[in-house]
Amino acid sequence: PGKEQIQTYGNMLFVASDESSYGNGGNVWVYEIDNLSQAPISLDAPTDSKFFGCSLALDTDSKKLYVGAKGIGNTLGKVYAYDLENIQSAPSSFASQDHVSGDYFGASLTYFGNKLVVGIASSKYVAGVASSNDSIAVYDTSNFGTYLNRYYVNNGGRSGNGAAFGTKSSQVAMSSNGIVIGAPSFGHSWGLYGPGAVFYVPMTDGVLGSLQRLSESGLNVGDNENVGMAVDIDGDSIYGSYYGRTNHPLGGGIAVWSWSNITAAPTTLDTVSDDVANGMINFAFSPVPVVKTIGTIVGDNTAAIAAETAARTAAIAAIPATDLTP
Repeated sequence: PGKEQIQTYGNMLFVASDESSYGNGGNVWVYEIDNLSQAPISLDAPTDSKFFGCSLALDTDSKKLYVGAKGIGNTLGKVYAYDLENIQSAPSSFASQDHVSGDYFGASLTYFGNKLVVGIASSKYVAGVASSNDSIAVYDTSNFGTYLNRYYVNNGGRSGNGAAFGTKSSQVAMSSNGIVIGAPSFGHSWGLYGPGAVFYVPMTDGVLGSLQRLSESGLNVGDNENVGMAVDIDGDSIYGSYYGRTNHPLGGGIAVWSWSNITAAPTTLDTVSDDVANGMINFAFSPVPVVKTIGTIVGDNTAAIAAETAARTAAIAAIPATDLTP
């Protein structure tokens, strides 16, 4: 599980897994944090769902746990809402108002301030049809499931992934300043690896604006850098990770933008070599790292960064070459 499949609320730890044959089943387990040896409560997949547990989001205002079940084939993607005060009660649910079965609605979830952002990882891309692009939809949780807006980029991408625009929860973040969306495959004609980009939707007094692209000036973005593989927000700072690939300009690292100077070029943190970055793809380091998880090695912490890089390099070198295939 990644950022999108682990959440905590009070004494409850939620761990989701959608891994099963063709998306059948899926579970969310609820543990008591102060008694982890106790068997967890299991929130089983509703009978009408596929890939239940592919994403999680907490709404501490309405006290809801949102669970994504993105669907597949003829199964419609849905978002289920559980009552945090009565977690075993039957959930309510809603589906996209303008999508069809196989739309992967609910592939990602992010919540902030009575707004739920739902990622739609389109599996039915049709050239020239806007609704078939990867996109995010925004809903009002104070009036459950009320649609507010939808944002997408037309990548001209391949059927399936398009620009990978917000298709994982680690590629979407939100604060009082707005929404940030990573699109790591943006700019590649067939949508697998691309230069990537980070987009944002500003918000003023709770009202969302139009989709815009953050500056990449100074990043020297190459074809396979996957900028926007993970994004996060911390106060005025916007973080966007990239991992690079061998023989391309960037190694792995983090680009940092500022809400207060949103059009300015980003600064960068913790850039590592292409070899290490490439190893991060294939070894035990997720290609969608959570920025806050690695926050302990950001800043004036040169020794920790060097130790982390050395440990990763040694671990990668110990893996048989046959296990390093992307």
